[in-house]
Amino acid sequence: MNSLVRFCKWLLPGMGVKRWAVIFILGLAVCSAGLMLLFSAKFAIAAELSLQELLASLNWVISTETIDIAMALTGLILVAWSAFKIFTAVYKPTAYQPLGLSLVDQVYERRQLSHGLKLVAIGGGTGLSTLLRGLKLHTSNINAIVSVADDGGSSGRLSKELGILPPGDLRHCMTALADDENLLSDLFCYRFKDGQGLQGHSFGNLFLAALT
Repeated sequence: MNSLVRFCKWLLPGMGVKRWAVIFILGLAVCSAGLMLLFSAKFAIAAELSLQELLASLNWVISTETIDIAMALTGLILVAWSAFKIFTAVYKPTAYQPLGLSLVDQVYERRQLSHGLKLVAIGGGTGLSTLLRGLKLHTSNINAIVSVADDGGSSGRLSKELGILPPGDLRHCMTALADDENLLSDLFCYRFKDGQGLQGHSFGNLFLAALT
């Protein structure tokens, strides 16, 4: 039953798969028909006609062969094109999706989020990152305008020493919007416990400073 439900989910609007599946089947049918006509005509003529009759019908074979080859190539192009589109439709929504959901559920969730509201969030501190963490469950069309006024800790040191905007609040927002938040949080929030000049700095702040 679950397998049937998952299969039917591919047919829902907005999945981006149905049209290409139809074109794939159509292309397969056209290609198969072209090949069948091409080879069946040759075999039938070779089996039923004498040598003289075969030579006399050579012009007809060449003319029909061109049409059959064109059909087969057209079908092959449709199959390749639709297969690429299906791969793209499935791969893009799931390329960076955390594990735990079935393929169809991942595609469905991403398609739904891509059609969500277009939002712009303005703020800073921990409040903005917390808001973004909740908003990304409803839409993937999010832009954040982050105020950067942190003057303490790693951010303050980098701002004073390098003359850049303090990156701490940006780091929190990027982590909150990440597909795999736990992984990026472990990386960006990793803080060096020792090392001359490194002690107290988080990797995420150093990364944003390098980008700057």
